[in-house]
Amino acid sequence: MLIKRKAAYGRQFIALINRYEKVFLALLSVVIVVSGTYWYRQYSSINGGTPTVGGTYVEGIVGSKNELEQVAAKLTKAGLLTVNKDGNLDNLLITGWTVNADQTVYDFTLKDGVPIADIQNDLQENIDLLGEATLSTNGQHLIVTLAQANPNLPFLLAEPLFDFGPYKLSSITDQMAVFTRNTKENAQPTYINKIVVHSYPNQSSLEQALSRQKIDGAIVTNQTATPRNYQAHSFDLSRGYVLTFNTNQSPFRVAADRIQLLNNQPGNIKSFTLTVPNEEPYLTLAKTQIADWQALGVTVTMDAKSLDDVNNLLISRSFQAVVTGVNYGFELDPYYIWSSTQIRPPGNNISGIKSTSLDDYLGRIRSSSSLKDRASLVQNLNSLLVQEGAGKVLETEQARLMVSDAVNYVEPYGALTAADHWQNMYLWSIN
Repeated sequence: MLIKRKAAYGRQFIALINRYEKVFLALLSVVIVVSGTYWYRQYSSINGGTPTVGGTYVEGIVGSKNELEQVAAKLTKAGLLTVNKDGNLDNLLITGWTVNADQTVYDFTLKDGVPIADIQNDLQENIDLLGEATLSTNGQHLIVTLAQANPNLPFLLAEPLFDFGPYKLSSITDQMAVFTRNTKENAQPTYINKIVVHSYPNQSSLEQALSRQKIDGAIVTNQTATPRNYQAHSFDLSRGYVLTFNTNQSPFRVAADRIQLLNNQPGNIKSFTLTVPNEEPYLTLAKTQIADWQALGVTVTMDAKSLDDVNNLLISRSFQAVVTGVNYGFELDPYYIWSSTQIRPPGNNISGIKSTSLDDYLGRIRSSSSLKDRASLVQNLNSLLVQEGAGKVLETEQARLMVSDAVNYVEPYGALTAADHWQNMYLWSIN
């Protein structure tokens, strides 16, 4: 009896298949396509193809709601242009731009659907970013007219200024902010669907959460141990600490004498005063350099002052030698520090160095349209500073980011602070 029932069920099942054959085939094809797409995306992600779209990334920071709001400003805003994974500029809210021969008038053509009035208003609120400038519009053309030439303007307009960022803020408390993909027309495209940011009261709590793998990433100190299944990534920041001489004062008038001292070689300079801000890392960097000079028999008096007092001395050029911070900021190059055009106050060429070689090299940096190339050129410039007797870079700041192996990390270029890695997170993806 049981066998007969099984046979009857079998005939019914076959009849059902024959009756709905086309439906079953259609459903089967959908399953094949969906599963094939899924495995293709996984294969592509693993093998360096197009990054996978989707997933959630969780990062921890030290701070409170104020710091979370600063993160929001970087994730929810975008520039007219953006910096791609190779450090080059790509159009984002524009279809293209032109500039006159003097590099004083820029014409940006906004994409259809990008409200030019809103862009103009937002940029007007941040006009200090551009220096002395006026804005005008003509249809979808935004015209920026500068009082002085600035080849860096396209880089400045890659800063997050407009409400077209890759994410929108979904919720925020004192301890957490949640960001989801921005579906607004012309918003910056991204791969990761959701970003969650947790705030911690101190670095110790943050690193404890990292060691317990409660978060996917965090900015950490150099001493932080790397947890299993995480990678440590270091990236350069556009700021550092420089030793420079006042070439208009004795004993630094002769280039050959300065070059010997910068190379820690015995020479004619026997004593001088080194002015240093009375805080770290200036003090440690100065003491290390002084120890090298003292080994050569050079007597160096360290004069530690408040940062404000040191800045006043720099303005008046009332120093012999100084350790100072170099903050390239939005200019993205050291033009104002070493250019001969900036020797006279209020220019920032505090050393008084006038070098054709330095001026030419600074021109190369400023004309480069790649942040990756600029970073390499600045490294070469640091060597040229010593060769010209202008000064020496004692340390370039770096940030250290710990990230889970499940995350496809992309290095940021032109970052001024560690927090600037949020701006290029639109390039990240989840395996």
